[in-house]
Amino acid sequence: GLAPTTHTVFNNLHGSARELASQLSNIPGVEANAFTYASLTDFDLTRAEPLQVTLNGHELVEYRTGGQNGDRALVQAVPDPATDPMGFNQYLAAQINENDTLKAQSIYAVAGQNTITGEPELRVYSSEGDDLKFGLTSATGDSLRVSDGEHNPVALTGAGNNRPSQIIVGGSMDVRLDEGIS
Repeated sequence: GLAPTTHTVFNNLHGSARELASQLSNIPGVEANAFTYASLTDFDLTRAEPLQVTLNGHELVEYRTGGQNGDRALVQAVPDPATDPMGFNQYLAAQINENDTLKAQSIYAVAGQNTITGEPELRVYSSEGDDLKFGLTSATGDSLRVSDGEHNPVALTGAGNNRPSQIIVGGSMDVRLDEGIS
């Protein structure tokens, strides 16, 4: 019979699914596609400074600086997550979808409702499998939940000014092997 051919793939520590899929796809007879999905739900947030939600280091909640003291204030376009959670999710989705850097990374968002609970949720996708790093800076006790769609959601909890909580959602892969490849 034929002697087996072995291919070794080295992935960087904390490498993304995108990087690994690219390496696997360089092997003859292997096609790998990477993707990442996360949902943000259960927003229990106060519409006041220091509220900030970040995605891959990009601030999503817009502030203006003004007045004699240079005070920061949320712009009026930011809906109150306590009274208008769907509007707040739509605002965050628009901030993500209008960000040129995130667009270039094939990252986009859709505001919608959970099909089981009917509760508002923000769905964030990377169609290339890049990691999604979420951060929350908010008043002590504020929170939101992040899920990858397969595991139990994790709460990001506010701890006050300059004290963000963060989570990274890694990607997944679909791998297809040509006939005779194992």
